[in-house]
Amino acid sequence: MNPRILISCDLLDEAIQHARSRAEIELHRGPRPLPRPEFLTRLRDKEGPICQAADVIDSEVLGAAPHLRVIANAAVGHNNY
Repeated sequence: MNPRILISCDLLDEAIQHARSRAEIELHRGPRPLPRPEFLTRLRDKEGPICQAADVIDSEVLGAAPHLRVIANAAVGHNNY
């Protein structure tokens, strides 16, 4: 079974296609970040998100996503919160 991933940010189409070849993808392409409650709900059954700095990853996220195995931040720098 392929891992389930939430992509909550805009990525290049090539990157999304690459991810789709290896995982089940749930994609958010809205002009704004997902509202926090929706981000938590959509992440609940996923093994990981691909997100940006607007999606704060903290103890609440870790507690809401029991299947989490990896977190990918599509941004530069560190400590993006």
